[in-house]
Amino acid sequence: MVILEEQTSDAEHVEPVVKKATLDQFWKLGQARNEKNRLESASKVLQAVAKSEVEAVYTVTRLVKGLAGSSNNARQGYFVCLTELLRQAEVEYKTVAKQVQANLKIGGTLTKGEEADFLVAQLLAYSAMLRAGVVQEENREEVVRELLEISGARRYLLLPVIKLLVEHFLGKGDSDIVSIITSNISVKIADLNIDSLYLLLSIHKLDQ
Repeated sequence: MVILEEQTSDAEHVEPVVKKATLDQFWKLGQARNEKNRLESASKVLQAVAKSEVEAVYTVTRLVKGLAGSSNNARQGYFVCLTELLRQAEVEYKTVAKQVQANLKIGGTLTKGEEADFLVAQLLAYSAMLRAGVVQEENREEVVRELLEISGARRYLLLPVIKLLVEHFLGKGDSDIVSIITSNISVKIADLNIDSLYLLLSIHKLDQ
């Protein structure tokens, strides 16, 4: 497969022509209420990409935007499809990160509810990239900083961020990454809560 690269200029970008049948699958993916329908729709979207019926970058954009939906069922469908797309197609980290920055940016006229949806979508997008293995060594610090920023925006996002950090970054022998994490999430005894305690114990386990 050919590795997808970013467009060099927005002026050069031409909106791709997508068949109605393929567009319908994106809609069905967002409407799926059970795992069977979710996987069926995701599979058809992936097949369309494999057959070059739709561009992978266009698909990434649609899926990233879909992660910001208010329906948990829709988010699950888009997340599953995005993760599998990144595994199957050689989409570079920078291509996905660019879409996250372009379509899930916090600020402007967003309501608090919309901001919350966008933050969850950002978290899911980075989780998909990590699970799909598209985050390379040179991207690791950037991803850690993005996740830490997400965790600082909403208290309830701290634990899922910590779990991602523990799963994908601790234990890699990178003391610099650990320093970045602990400089943003305090593991001092006086500051500990149930979430940061989990982080502290995970770091301590590395030293055993």
